[in-house]
Amino acid sequence: MLKGEEIAGIITIKNTGNAPAESITLVNSIPVGLELVSGEVENTYFEIKPGEMRELTALIKAKEAGNYTFN
Repeated sequence: MLKGEEIAGIITIKNTGNAPAESITLVNSIPVGLELVSGEVENTYFEIKPGEMRELTALIKAKEAGNYTFN
């Protein structure tokens, strides 16, 4: 990424099981050199029913030029 460049990211989770998933915390860390412009990178879901999905969306900006990896 170039310095000042922005990217949008979406993380999706889905309950593929047969029972509700409860107390799910989803966390995505931002690599050093990037900053969160808007959106969220962490959320807790109290219940996700079978077949339901949840998303985290974020706009991230490069403070420094470089190659970045999200895990």
